[in-house]
Amino acid sequence: MFKQLMVAALCVAVGEVHAQDGALLDLLVKKKIVTAQEAEDVRADLVKEQVSTSSGKIAVGSWVKEMKIGGDLRMRYQYDSRDFQVDPPEVGSHSVGTPHDKDRSPNGAQRSMWRFRLRLYDEFKLADNWFGGVGLATTPLADGANQTLGSGFGKYGIFISKAYLGWKATDWATIIVGKQANPFYTTDLVWDPDINPDGLVTTFSISKLFAGLPQGGFSKDGFSKDGKAVVAAKPAELPWDLSLNLGAFIFADNSENGGATEPGLRDNDFSTDSYLFQGQLVG
Repeated sequence: MFKQLMVAALCVAVGEVHAQDGALLDLLVKKKIVTAQEAEDVRADLVKEQVSTSSGKIAVGSWVKEMKIGGDLRMRYQYDSRDFQVDPPEVGSHSVGTPHDKDRSPNGAQRSMWRFRLRLYDEFKLADNWFGGVGLATTPLADGANQTLGSGFGKYGIFISKAYLGWKATDWATIIVGKQANPFYTTDLVWDPDINPDGLVTTFSISKLFAGLPQGGFSKDGFSKDGKAVVAAKPAELPWDLSLNLGAFIFADNSENGGATEPGLRDNDFSTDSYLFQGQLVG
C-alpha cells in the first residue's frame, strides 16, 4: 500500500516538474521503493500525458500541412586593408626637391570590425499545393545581413528579408509572388545569391513537362479492333534537366505625381514605376 501511494505521489510531482522525472524515478528505484519496471511504466504514462496536452505542442491552423522553422547566428571579426596601386600625388613635404620626396608610399585605408548576422525563417506548406514563407534578418542591405557591433550598447534593428506566397500549379510550373529567395542561377558576374528580389517569378521545368510524354507521341491506353488492350508506350526518360525562370520585379515605386526634379507632372519618366524583367534558361 505504501509503495502504491509513493508511485501515485510521484506521478503527481513529476507531472508538474517534467524536467526532474528521470532523477526522481532513479532515486526511488535506488532506494528500492519501486521496481525498475514500475519506474518505466510511470515514464511511459508521463510521455503519453505530455503528448496529449497542449503544453507539448505548437498550435498551428488546420490549413497548414507542414511547417519548418529555423535560423542561424554567426559571429565574425573582419579586417580590411586597401592600398592604392599608384603613388599619391606630390603635395607638401613630398614635393620634388624636399627631403621626403621619395617617401610617397601608397597610403591606403584600414578598418577592423566585429560583426554578427542573425537570420530567422518560417516556411510552410498549405492545402491545394500552396506554400509560403517569411524571413527576418539584421541590416536592410540587399546583398547581406551582417551587422557591425559598436553602437554604444544600443539595440539593433531587425528587417523583413522574405515574405512570399507560392503555388505549385503542376509538376512543371510554379508561381511565387512577394519578396523571395533568389530564383536564378548565380555566378560572380551576375545575381548575388544573397539578393532577395521583390515581385513575381514563374518557373517552368521543361524536362518534367516532356518527361511524361510517351515515346512516339501522345497515344493513350486503348483497345484494338479485336478487343485486346493496347498499352501505351513507356514515358521517355530524359537524360537532361532544363528549366525556364521568368521574373518581373518591382525595382522602384515612384510617385505618380512626378519626381523631385519635375514636381506636379503626371505620366512622365519621373513618375513611372521602375520594373526589372529577367529571363533565364538553365540546363
